[in-house]
Amino acid sequence: MPMEETISFRLASPTDLHKNVLWRLWLADAKKMHSRTPCGNKNAIPYIGSFSFYGSGSFIGCSETKPNWLNGFFRVKRSFFYADDSTTITLTHGVFTGSMDHNNVLELVFSDAAHQHYAQPEVVLGYYRP
Repeated sequence: MPMEETISFRLASPTDLHKNVLWRLWLADAKKMHSRTPCGNKNAIPYIGSFSFYGSGSFIGCSETKPNWLNGFFRVKRSFFYADDSTTITLTHGVFTGSMDHNNVLELVFSDAAHQHYAQPEVVLGYYRP
């Protein structure tokens, strides 16, 4: 990803998460795909954020039972067509996963709305600001 691309997110309260328009979309997606309830693990920490890649967008997410794992739901401002040697995908909205090691590198994988195709992992180098 070019160096000028960014992602930012902040801790959110469960109330703020549930007020977010993406929350209803995520719940509907989980029901449609027969997935577990978003943020259903007992130690889930909610986040709200935005990103500049894929033409920019916003997301909500929660930590998984392993605190260095994250899952969430995103929406881009406009449809984004992505193609490389192994994937052809049009991103509009959908689920994503993230994982971070102790080196402050966050690896994100975004799905299309139908959960049939996944973009190649996006790798973001960052640091935590309390």
